[in-house]
Amino acid sequence: MLRINTSNPAGLHAEIVNRLQEGKDASGRRIETWELDDEGHARHTGEKRRFYDQGWLEFDVEDTFVRVRFKSGTGTERGTFAVLHGRFLELLINHFTGYFTTVVYRDLRKRS
Repeated sequence: MLRINTSNPAGLHAEIVNRLQEGKDASGRRIETWELDDEGHARHTGEKRRFYDQGWLEFDVEDTFVRVRFKSGTGTERGTFAVLHGRFLELLINHFTGYFTTVVYRDLRKRS
């Protein structure tokens, strides 16, 4: 789970949704490896869509942050969880700097 701390969670979420739909950030740079599916989930499209069906990220808007949660898809490989969280953090740093103050990662997977 990623917790994106911001003074305007609803605004940040709307900006992420709009920018992923447009495929460009606020400065016009292309966002090439992420898109939103019909249900509003963020899906990684890079590496020949290797992770597209293996998992996706869902958003929850809270009072002071946006929560990003991983959901498993079909044929989820070991490491997909880490790849999607890492690549989404990379997206935030490259395209949304200034929209948030901190990002906190927390591993909420069940342990056996």
